[in-house]
Amino acid sequence: MVDIHSHVIPFVDDGSKSLEDSISMIKSEIENGVTDIIATPHHAYKLYEKSKEEIVENFNLLSSKCKELNLNINLYLGSEIYYTTREDIISLLDNGYYRVSIDIANLVEGVTKLGKYQFKSKEERHAENFRKMFIAMAN
Repeated sequence: MVDIHSHVIPFVDDGSKSLEDSISMIKSEIENGVTDIIATPHHAYKLYEKSKEEIVENFNLLSSKCKELNLNINLYLGSEIYYTTREDIISLLDNGYYRVSIDIANLVEGVTKLGKYQFKSKEERHAENFRKMFIAMAN
């Protein structure tokens, strides 16, 4: 089983606050049948401002500790990107955080504009969120 969204890297966001907490989280995942974890630390413009180097350093620290303890887990580094505007995404690109195209920034701008629509019900809003997700995945 693969965990595709985990805040297991210590010291980088509102997830794990210590290496010991991270190891405990990973052991629990292993006990529940997880074999692979994609660590997805937050990256939010002006909210979580850890540098790419800090994130990689703490990911490597965690990976080394897992190997030292012979934990049967595969760790991968990903990211949970928060955005509010096209400019936020362009800032991430300009700072070299991610290898994505400007098309992503354009998609963010379009989805953000769609999000300003006022819905009559919670169900309509949920349906719109799914529609936006499908549009984003289409390309």
